[in-house]
Amino acid sequence: VATAGALEVAEDVPVVDEGAQAIPAPIQAPQPPTAARSMI
Repeated sequence: VATAGALEVAEDVPVVDEGAQAIPAPIQAPQPPTAARSMI
């Protein structure tokens, strides 16, 4: 039964991937602060 549930979740995963693609851009913004830390 657990396996069947996992399959259902897998179907939802592709939808999450689409959102994840949009997330990388916002993540790039937080990265610059990391460079500032290097300067310190």
